[in-house]
Order: sequence, then structure tokens, then C-alpha cells
Amino acid sequence: MSHTGIEVPDRMERLRRRLAPPIALLASTMGIICLLNVRSVLRSLPALTATDPQFVGWVGAGALLCIAAAAVALLAVERIGPGPPLTLGAAAGVVGLTLGHDIGRHGQLPWAIAACCSAAGALLAGGAGMSSTLPGTHSAATAVAWAAPVAGVWALLTRLAPERDGRLPDVVVNPHKAFLVVMTTAIIVWSLGSMLVEPVPPAGPADRRGWEDSWSVLLLLCAVSTLLATLVGFDPTISPVWARPVVIAATAAVAGGWALVGLLLPSVTVRLAYVAVSAVTWLMPATLSFSVGLADSGPGRLGWPAVYVLLAAGAAGAVVGWLGPLAVIPLGLGVAALSCLPVWAMSEGSLAMSASTALLTAAATAVMAGALRVIAPDSRATRWIAMAAICALVLGQLDVVPLSWAMLGDIPVTVDGMQAAGRLWAGLTAACASVAAAFTWVACGRILGSAAPGGSPPVIGRRKADARQRARP
Repeated sequence: MSHTGIEVPDRMERLRRRLAPPIALLASTMGIICLLNVRSVLRSLPALTATDPQFVGWVGAGALLCIAAAAVALLAVERIGPGPPLTLGAAAGVVGLTLGHDIGRHGQLPWAIAACCSAAGALLAGGAGMSSTLPGTHSAATAVAWAAPVAGVWALLTRLAPERDGRLPDVVVNPHKAFLVVMTTAIIVWSLGSMLVEPVPPAGPADRRGWEDSWSVLLLLCAVSTLLATLVGFDPTISPVWARPVVIAATAAVAGGWALVGLLLPSVTVRLAYVAVSAVTWLMPATLSFSVGLADSGPGRLGWPAVYVLLAAGAAGAVVGWLGPLAVIPLGLGVAALSCLPVWAMSEGSLAMSASTALLTAAATAVMAGALRVIAPDSRATRWIAMAAICALVLGQLDVVPLSWAMLGDIPVTVDGMQAAGRLWAGLTAACASVAAAFTWVACGRILGSAAPGGSPPVIGRRKADARQRARP
């Protein structure tokens, strides 16, 4: 406390605040790495089902476990801070990534899925909850740093998916051991140091109305969806004649319920961020994965320069989202919808793929970063939006293979199948992004036209009202 009465953070607290954005970036990246990798699963699917015929059911149970771990971490972060979920998530992530590679024993697969999914939920939620313990610009920078990998690292994950070539099956990517050690060590060291410092109380509005119902309905929708996937997956006797319409109808029902959740949100700004992160995390990872995976399935693997270009595009999008958060959301969604047109071609050449996919990656990252930047001043809204983003990401990854199979008639394991699935998801992404762009454009207009802080009318409206008031006798 200074002589003026203003609380001055000590050296440990200043260091914690400065290191929070890069740690949030690492936590988000490691959390996404711990998610089951679609390309690894597609390459190993026959071997995985031979190892455990109930593999699909374990995937559904893992998705439920991931969402539950994320919900517990985000709901408890105000009391325990982000340190415990980050520490436990990093430790579980090392175990899960080890078990999820070269699966050769029958009992190894369920444990690998459980460890990876619980680690992903804890790391993603812990990284998102870090902004709740930080003030001002530090909170916003941490939220944007957490959001960037959620939309920007899919090219890297697709390239890291190991080739089968007679090897044992995998469900996750296999990052370099040095990279994994650095990430894990940095996250655990920051978390342990953070637990020694009392978190700064979040500075959000005192009104809690609307949040209880929003949390309950969102988690109920996700629980029902993942439980349905688990039950169907544990019953391999279901005929494909019935399974295909069930997958399509369930996906449509979940999408409709997801739209209804937005009606419970307490403000236009929160709805704006909700629509933005949902459009990015539900569909765009599958589109990017199929586009990059197709180019990586040719005679020669995708070169690392193309991957670096896509990572640079994601970083540029995060910077744009930081600089112009509100305007970039509808514009970024519109650009994402337009960029799906060249992506729909699903070119097998690395140059054409990089050119078409870089714009989509940059737009998706800009929208994600802008949404978190807009909502960052309200810690409760930030945690709920982060939970919605995690849920949409998990449900989207859970639905990639079943919906592709139900709509196309076959699992996309061949080059032609991947091309068809990529076109399917590119079309769905374009349609969803177009609708989201229209909604967020209207919402931005309402936000900009409503008020300066305090809910007062716009300046032009105030001046006209004052002029009319003075003109009255």
C-alpha cells in the first residue's frame, strides 16, 4: 500500500501478471494437444476398434469428462485460483499423451482417453480462468493469449499426427519431448508461484441474475449430448440404417439447443461473444484439419514452411483482434465465410492450401481474440464464454467423424473421403459464419448505438433531446 492509499503490487505479483499471457498461451496450446486428434483417430480407426470394440463409447465418456473438468475448474477459480487445475492438468497431460501413443494393450485405451480428456478440460479452463485473477490490461491480454491457440494451432496439430506405417494406433499427436517438457515445466512453475500469491478479486458487475440459468442449461445440454454419444458408442449392434438418422437428428437438436442457450444471456455483448466463439470453435477446426490433412496425405508430407505460414496467419489474426475487438468480430466472420469458398476446393497442393487456409485461420483467430477482448472486463462473463468455447470445441470434435459418416456414407479415411468431408465442413462453416456475421453485425450496431458507460443514450440523441428540451417554453 502506497502513501496515497493505492495498493501497489509487490515484485512477485508483478512477475505473475507479466508472465500470465504466455502461460495462458502455453496452457491453451497444451490443452488442445491433449484433445483426441481427429486425424490420428482416422488413421488408426480400424486398429482402435480392433483393440477395443467400445472405442466410440469411451470417446463419448472422455468428452463428458473433459467438460466436467472444465466446468469444475471455472466455477471454482474465484476461490482456489487457476493454479490447482493448471498443475493437475499439466501432470495428467503428460500421462495422457504417453498412454495415448502406441496403444497396444486392451486396458490402455480407456485410461489414455480419460487422462487426455481430463487434462484438456483442466488446462483449457485453468488458462481461461487466469484472467479472472488479473486486473485491467493484464486480464485482457491473458484472455486474448488463451484464445489465440484455440483457433490458430490446427495446422500444427494436423501436421504432427503420426503416420501409421504398421505402427501401433494413436489417439493423440506426439509432440517433441523437449517441447512438452518446456510447456509442462513453465505451467507448473507459474501455477505453484501463483498459489503463493493471493488472487486479485475479480472486478465484475455485482448483478448475478441470468448466470445461474445460463450455466445450468449449457452444462445440461452438453451432458445430454455426450451421454447420448456414450450410450450409442457402447452399443455396437445398432444398425447403420438407424444410426445415420440418429446422428443427423441429434446434431440438429444440439445445434437448436445451442441457439436457445443464447436467449438466457444477460446482455447483448455476451450474446455477441457467445455467437462469435461458437461459430469459430464448433466448425472451423474440422474444416482446417481436413484442408491441411488433405495436403499432407500426398506422396510427400506437407512442408513445415506451409505450417509456419498458417501459424503466422493465426498470430496476425490475434493481433488484429486485440487492436479492433468489436469491429473485427462481424468482419472476421464475414471474411471466414468468404474464405471457405477457396477452401472448399480442397486442393492437395501445399501452396494452394496455404493460400486458401491462411485467410480462414487469420479470420478465425481474429474473431476469437476479439470476442475474448470485448468480454474481458467482466470476469463472470469471461468464464462463461470460455466454458461455452470449450464445450463447442469438444462437441465439434466429437461430431466430426460421426456426422461425416452419416452425411457421406463412409468414414473419411481415404484421400477422396477426406476431400468430400472437407467440402462438407467447409460448406457448413460458410453457412454458420454467414449467419453469425449477420447477427454480430446487428449486435455491434446496438452496442455502439446504445451507450457510453452507464447506459445513457448516444451523444447525437442526447444533443437532439437537449435541443428539444431547451426549445420548449
